[in-house]
Amino acid sequence: MSNFNTTHNPLAKFRINYLRLIWLTILFLIIPVFFIISGAVNIKEDLILFVPFVIIPVGISIYRIYLLVMNFDLEILLYNDGFNYSNKGEIRRYYWKEIDKIWTTKYELISIIYIKYIKVKILDTSGQTLILDRTLQNVEKFEAIAQEQVAREKFPQVITMLQQGK
Repeated sequence: MSNFNTTHNPLAKFRINYLRLIWLTILFLIIPVFFIISGAVNIKEDLILFVPFVIIPVGISIYRIYLLVMNFDLEILLYNDGFNYSNKGEIRRYYWKEIDKIWTTKYELISIIYIKYIKVKILDTSGQTLILDRTLQNVEKFEAIAQEQVAREKFPQVITMLQQGK
């Protein structure tokens, strides 16, 4: 990892997922209003129901607003030899050859609501860790590209053998 300014055109650009964060914020603000207006939750009588149907959704909305504000300028610019990560005015450069490991945690839960979770943890050779999640738009695509590029950098012979079908 190193600081880097480039004049080259990036191959791909990944930014914060504004639409998802704004949509989830509005949704979790509308849910408590719906429960209160419909009478399903009465603040004076149903204090036990007030917590899961009002307080928790409002808390989730506040958390989504926090994510939006803290990651407002989040951007990843992808290049042939690595990527630039910028957030909160800080720009860091990661080269594929300097990335030691990429861990990915994924799960999907389909029940009353659909939950899809992905967390990408990138560890470079200097010990720095970068953690990305669905706050980044198309994080799955970025993770796949990063995995492939790191594999190409670390194991070029294996990639060649796989492409030749050996």
